[in-house]
Amino acid sequence: MTDKEKKELPKLKFLILIPMESAVLYDSFVSFTNLFMYLKDNNVDFLLYSISGSAHAFARNTLFDRALEAIKREKDFTHVIWMDSDHVFNPEDVIELLRQKEQFKSDIMGAGYLTKHVPIGLVALKAAGYRMDMPDVPYKFHMIQHFELNKVYDVDAVGFGMVAMKPEVLLAMEKAFGKLVFEFPLVEDIVQGEDVSFCTKAKMLGYKIDVTTGVMLGHITSMVMTPETALKMHGIDVHNNKPSEKMVEGWLSDNEAIILRDLAKDSKPGVIVEIGSWKGLSTTAIANGSKEGLGNKVYAVDPHKGSPEHVKMFKDEVNTYEAFMKNITDAGVKDIITPMVMTSEKAAGFVTDPVSLLFIDGNHSEEMVQLDFYLWNERVVKGGIIAFHDNNFPGPMKLIDYLNKNAATLGLKNAGTIDSITWFEKV
Repeated sequence: MTDKEKKELPKLKFLILIPMESAVLYDSFVSFTNLFMYLKDNNVDFLLYSISGSAHAFARNTLFDRALEAIKREKDFTHVIWMDSDHVFNPEDVIELLRQKEQFKSDIMGAGYLTKHVPIGLVALKAAGYRMDMPDVPYKFHMIQHFELNKVYDVDAVGFGMVAMKPEVLLAMEKAFGKLVFEFPLVEDIVQGEDVSFCTKAKMLGYKIDVTTGVMLGHITSMVMTPETALKMHGIDVHNNKPSEKMVEGWLSDNEAIILRDLAKDSKPGVIVEIGSWKGLSTTAIANGSKEGLGNKVYAVDPHKGSPEHVKMFKDEVNTYEAFMKNITDAGVKDIITPMVMTSEKAAGFVTDPVSLLFIDGNHSEEMVQLDFYLWNERVVKGGIIAFHDNNFPGPMKLIDYLNKNAATLGLKNAGTIDSITWFEKV
């Protein structure tokens, strides 16, 4: 840091909180040592608390408790910095994180870093589903898998590899939730991580959470995980927007995209009908699979006005047609897809071909899921597939349970489940 930068830097005092792994690898040890020396050399006061060798939820709650005591005792802390012990970073990264936090008026700002495992993505999450008992609180998320460097993303949860916040955030969290703010809650059959549970509570209090790819940490695995390592190890370019279904915004896990692609690839002669396309993530996976198989035409049925949960999620009028068309064009599958900008009920009056694969992912209400099934079920050929997305939503869940119990009568057999997709085969 130059003398000029030192003079321009406001008075800082950090409370640094680190839940340690049972063993800290050399690269991380060097990063922390360099950071502490850097702060000392630049007259930045700091207090460090760490705890070693325990589960992170317990460790983070213990550190949260100690942090509250310190904040109430010493009222001049300017920032609380949470850090994990399996990262590599430059000491200047902390100051840059704080600078961007102030620039973007973030309440909680996280540094960017990648998962250690496939699917490779930024450890930052956007809401993909909301709780039934608390409609404004997310419980289901999708990870940001493709991104640009030197950008700030508004998110609903961020990993705690390096996260900065004001002390006031911790005080408000204690007042609202007590001292157990890090949990592994089971919410509607989905287990949340402890940093996600903290962020969910913070969002309930109205705090703004961001992640910056202007500060990127290395994540230690068998190698230090960086965008370059991800490309080298897995052939995945996480910030180069090459056309593929991975580049389309939507709510499919990698496993779900793979099974849709496989089902389309193996589909019988006939057309493929997708009910609910959003911006084309599942459509692109299905179309890619069809091209690898018989090349069956894909009818993508969606009014492109969003389902009720989309409208609630985005709080604005939803129109996804333009994004849908751009995505299927960029992915090189437009030629095999026929968009039907209408409801499932109306589309059923136009499509007369036998259906080899039916994918139902439209309005998730009980009434509408049943309507989609009964409109299209009789059109599916013997050996054809009927697949449902979001089998953990009440509407699809109830219908899937009914189909399982009455499969023989309906001429179906349960062929499998992957993540939140369940599919049946016509027999």
